[in-house]
Amino acid sequence: MAFHEINRFKVKTLPLAPFLSRDGETRANIPSSRNGSKWKTKVRLFQKRANLTRAEVSEFIECMRKQNESFNKLTVRVQTNLASSYMDIKKTKKWDWSSTPVIVQIDQDVPRQPVTRGIMPCVIPGGVYWLCYGSYEEHRIVAAGDLLSLQGIGKEEMAEFNVHPLDKTLMRDVAGNAFCGPVALSVLVSCLMVWDRHA
Repeated sequence: MAFHEINRFKVKTLPLAPFLSRDGETRANIPSSRNGSKWKTKVRLFQKRANLTRAEVSEFIECMRKQNESFNKLTVRVQTNLASSYMDIKKTKKWDWSSTPVIVQIDQDVPRQPVTRGIMPCVIPGGVYWLCYGSYEEHRIVAAGDLLSLQGIGKEEMAEFNVHPLDKTLMRDVAGNAFCGPVALSVLVSCLMVWDRHA
């Protein structure tokens, strides 16, 4: 019954960019070459469906390696998956990341990679997200602190509860296991309204 009350709350989508800092992370726990070469087959099938050639994807990878330090630190598997997503975003979706952030979940292989524009995909434990925003040089992994910020745990709370010394993987897991602030508040208020009505 409480979930019916949640419908009374209007959800306002806030712009994503203000919640993201300029300092990304260079490393995160993301897949390397586990599962042998199965991922290569998935990527080739995705490229075929999206009308992408291997040559253009390889060319894009080389371009990104020259321009983006964070991209260079990704594994070959992640680079290949991410480059395929980039090409699909440009050619098929025709999204412009110079003005609106585009997020790609890079701990998944294509076609299972969630790709969103202007909003954050569901933050999950162990999830690693790539931010396409601004020029290619600025694209990066979304920092663990940013994931906490998106879940309603801002810089003040991080300082108050001394979150910064925590391992980045643990911070990502905490963000992935969290209900974001507005959702938790809506559920709590809805439950209280139902409880008050029946008390």
